[in-house]
Amino acid sequence: MNAALHLLDRVIALPQAARRTLLVVLDATLAAVALWAAYAIRFESMVPDYLLRTWWLLPAAAVATPLVNWRLGIYHSLLRHSGSEAAYRVAASAVVVTLALLAIDTFGRSGSAMPRVSVLLFALLLGGLMGGARMLARDLTRRALRVLHRTPVVIYGAGGAGI
Repeated sequence: MNAALHLLDRVIALPQAARRTLLVVLDATLAAVALWAAYAIRFESMVPDYLLRTWWLLPAAAVATPLVNWRLGIYHSLLRHSGSEAAYRVAASAVVVTLALLAIDTFGRSGSAMPRVSVLLFALLLGGLMGGARMLARDLTRRALRVLHRTPVVIYGAGGAGI
């Protein structure tokens, strides 16, 4: 556990641009995973035939998600201070990315719209994965800062409680 906290402390010490790049890569990966999972759940297959026919939606989701997140200002706030406003932005991002992906699929090369259940599953999975990753990162960051950067103090006049 101590090694994990020190690794997290090294990530926290990275420049803001590097941390933002890590978050962009994470969001792109989560978008592709969410799309695959939506199809896998809908078609009850680890490699759905529909996804094989529309494989190009995976990179489209991976590119659209960071672009929408950037436009909504999700990458401008610090994770350790994020709260309900960040959750609302992540939810809005999931909806906008889903609508963009639906438009790309409808007017793109496939000619057939995504199954309705897959659209809903993708939005829910994307919002849950991005929101969950941010909550986990926020909580781990707070814990690492609290544990690793603790300064011992003695309170004068507190008796046994000050030691």
